[in-house]
Amino acid sequence: EHPGRMSIKGLILVTLIVISSALIHKALVNSTPATQIYLLPRPVSDPQDQTTTQNMSRAVTRIIRAINTSDGAGVKLKRSIGALVDYIDPFLLLDEFKSDKPGDYISGFPDHPHRGFETVSYMLAGHMEHHDHKGNKGHLTPGSVQWMTAGRGIIHSEMPRQENGLMWGFQLWVNLPAKDKMCPPRYQDIPSEKIPEITRPDGTKIRVIAGEVDGNPGAVTGIATAPTYLDVTVPKGATSVHSLPLGHTAFAYVFEGRGKFGRD
Repeated sequence: EHPGRMSIKGLILVTLIVISSALIHKALVNSTPATQIYLLPRPVSDPQDQTTTQNMSRAVTRIIRAINTSDGAGVKLKRSIGALVDYIDPFLLLDEFKSDKPGDYISGFPDHPHRGFETVSYMLAGHMEHHDHKGNKGHLTPGSVQWMTAGRGIIHSEMPRQENGLMWGFQLWVNLPAKDKMCPPRYQDIPSEKIPEITRPDGTKIRVIAGEVDGNPGAVTGIATAPTYLDVTVPKGATSVHSLPLGHTAFAYVFEGRGKFGRD
């Protein structure tokens, strides 16, 4: 696969997650405030024409502002994918939870089932504990990620391991191809220190959760949809460019600051 390119310029310091993945079939330029999601479609061109695809800059085709909602036992969060759009293949849901008020998160997400897709939890602040019906458990800490492949089915809970302070993170749901929906459940629990962080000469910082940046592979491996998952901070005035596989649906979720997508 040959890449298209995604670029963002920091109007002020801007922090975002960039996610792309191959699979199952839909595919979201201007000044961009936080808590909005920007969908960048798969380029349409001759896959043999490397000069076209490698130099192509993906433009934003849809902007979705995250809405306030709640889930679990009343956890307050912002939902983008799964709210105003049902899904963006293969992404089924994206939530951001952020609060320093214990009442917004303390009841957590008690036992609930998942089957046929993957859940990805990425923590920026706070502590969560995961338990499932098979006795597996894990502790999510600031900067860590858990990539859970539910496969043929799992019942689990995600509960705060704190009584006060800031709780901040994301949960992404990623569909599985039909041939993998009944695979055995598995987990990749990655502590913060195991996630590679790249600093470019212009000061851009990139945490490589999955995929590859500048020859550096991400911490999460062996995923059916060959995803890219990056946490990117772009300084004011800097421009970050990242190549994405031609067949990938891609989006960026800006959660702090302002930036501008595309060449112009």
